[in-house]
Amino acid sequence: MLVANEKGLEFGGNTFGVADVNGSDNVYINLTACYLTISGDYNIMQGIGVSPNEKLKIQCDGVKNNSQKNINFTAQAETRGRTIFGKKIGDQELSKETIAPGEEKNFSFLIPKNNLKPQAYQTTISFFDNKNKISNDINIRYVIQGESATFQNASLDKDYYKKGDNANVKIFLSGLADVFPGARLNDSTTKLAKQPKLNVSVEILSGNTKCSNTVRKEFLKTNPIIVFSIPIIKDCNNPIVKAQAKDENGKILDENVFVVKTKNDNKFGYTFEVVIFLLRCFDYFGNVCNFGS
Repeated sequence: MLVANEKGLEFGGNTFGVADVNGSDNVYINLTACYLTISGDYNIMQGIGVSPNEKLKIQCDGVKNNSQKNINFTAQAETRGRTIFGKKIGDQELSKETIAPGEEKNFSFLIPKNNLKPQAYQTTISFFDNKNKISNDINIRYVIQGESATFQNASLDKDYYKKGDNANVKIFLSGLADVFPGARLNDSTTKLAKQPKLNVSVEILSGNTKCSNTVRKEFLKTNPIIVFSIPIIKDCNNPIVKAQAKDENGKILDENVFVVKTKNDNKFGYTFEVVIFLLRCFDYFGNVCNFGS
């Protein structure tokens, strides 16, 4: 089991032993026989880099109909930002298929990635008979190449500020998603050697009222944590951190809002990890956790 926010920042995980699950009247997908194809074959969870204009396909061999009946199904894809915990981008029907009783069959699907901006994504493919899910999931990770950045989280040193205070703001930032060891097509070493800059602006509000002026700084995209000391110009209850990241050409790569709830007692200072995203829980197979009633 893993718990994370929708930006892919993991908070923890645990295992609860091994469960034996038996099923019937369904379609079984052997995930070890699934691979991505794009000028070569790649592991489905490798996070392969793909240019916006390239076509990315998944091939799954030996998909088996475990039932004693003919199954007509629809292959459907759900895409989320960065990881399976991420914000849902959309659903798309891939194709309608048929598989005979006891048959083992090979399938190939085109991964829908039109209009996706440069960033990391996870697409889950499942088979449905009408509205009933009849297969295990295929989880696929890939990266659309290009300039990208993601605000994963933020922290404040207090939950309330008075005029004249300085707010210490720590931003957790994920930079170029397509820069990693062995990245396809892009020369990661050359990219890092250029030390591309990121322009980050931060301001603090209370509701719609500004508690600070906007503070701007320039950072290297390889720096995962950036720190601001922001003068407070107005008493600030329930502070809101508003952050925006732009590339060197002024293109907005990401923007987000992080909220802290002020406690009744403001005599003491605390450090608050700010998480405004809905937490989602999944097991290691990518299925939503079910804790029972």
